[in-house]
Amino acid sequence: MAAALHLVHSIDHTESFMSRIFTEEFVSRLEAINRVSRELRAQGYRTVREIMGQGRAMPTIEVQPGTNMQAKPLLDLGCGHMLEKRPDGSFIRSITRHGVIVMWREGAAQ
Repeated sequence: MAAALHLVHSIDHTESFMSRIFTEEFVSRLEAINRVSRELRAQGYRTVREIMGQGRAMPTIEVQPGTNMQAKPLLDLGCGHMLEKRPDGSFIRSITRHGVIVMWREGAAQ
């Protein structure tokens, strides 16, 4: 009795390890958000939310203002300072650092 042999073609290495979830864009955003989050924690800021931002222009980190939190060190970290006044009288401030938006609330409704 003869054994049936089947020809097997090798798969291109990049095809076999290409992830549909961890795309190049996703990994790049993840690296950026982790880097900025580590920098902020090293300076004593507490991150309360990290948004990867699929479908958004940039990933976003929200830091929680503490009693000793000063805006100046955060403003010095990045560029593109934005200030948005909220209906409750509070403000949302943000900067951009390494392609990540860092935002925090100041004022009445913290």
